Amino acid sequence: EVPASVQTTLLAFLAQIRDDRTVFARRHDWSGQLYGGLTWDSNVNYGADDVIDIGGTPFLSDEDEDVGAVIDVGLLHTFNPNRTFEHDEQTGYFLWQTQGNAYYRSYFDVTESNLGVLTLRTGPAWVVPEDWRFTIGLQADQLFYGTENLALFTSIRPQFTKQLTDVSGYTVSVTAQERSYDDVENEPRDGRYYRAAFSYDRLLGNRVGSQIGVAWSDFDADGDQFSYDGYEIFAGLTYEAWQRGQVFGRIGYRQFDFEQPDPLVDPGVFRDDDEWRAIVGFRHELASTVAKGWTVRGDVIYTDNQSNVALYDYDRWQVNLGLQKSW
Repeated sequence: EVPASVQTTLLAFLAQIRDDRTVFARRHDWSGQLYGGLTWDSNVNYGADDVIDIGGTPFLSDEDEDVGAVIDVGLLHTFNPNRTFEHDEQTGYFLWQTQGNAYYRSYFDVTESNLGVLTLRTGPAWVVPEDWRFTIGLQADQLFYGTENLALFTSIRPQFTKQLTDVSGYTVSVTAQERSYDDVENEPRDGRYYRAAFSYDRLLGNRVGSQIGVAWSDFDADGDQFSYDGYEIFAGLTYEAWQRGQVFGRIGYRQFDFEQPDPLVDPGVFRDDDEWRAIVGFRHELASTVAKGWTVRGDVIYTDNQSNVALYDYDRWQVNLGLQKSW
């Protein structure tokens, strides 16, 4: 899974529509972000909660706890060719956006679980300011695990965002992704992943933002034991708790139904997973002259994956704290 730091955050759609106005006066617009911090992980290796029975032999999958460092660097370029179109007596703009991102999580002891992601995304955007935007993103993600190349994910992602009122709007997105793993062991995980999602965002007063959403996903893997489909529901809140400070929370549920049993783990059972994930955190923008433009960011993430196959039944705590600079 691509790290949350490179995914769209709560209420980003409203900020994006407002920020679009700032790029229309420039042919080239550059923006970026840099994050560095520490992470504590209670279960780096996704160790199972209980004893695992494989072919009648019991195994204990220990949970590896560790501390690590995280760095996340991103750069976005927006090209404005000065092309416009008319929509309902409003002027719309055509843009081309290209984004690069580098993410790396390095554990101090369990280094074989280090994770790196290099992302390149490009595509057109059609924008009617303070009304709607439609983008098509072509994206490639190169994943690294430990010291090895893990996989290359390539995808196309159309997304439509509509601002309904000054305080509300919705987003619809569709993702089609090709997953190709580098090593022979993971070749059965090669396949095609599809996801459709809908989210509704609303500001509640001047200080509270809310989001609810649903999604459906389907993964057609070369090995049927890794193929699944399922749905997702999620909800979140943000609160401007103090000057230059914000707290937020999000809870989500994902359900996975796998097509075939895993012959190496439990050949008689079709795997069925239910994942619960909760996130609480804060952001605080520093105001001193030296640290101006930097934000302190922290969060706590709890994941509980409940599976009818013991190997995949686990829970996990993650605590993150770091500094972020945006420009």
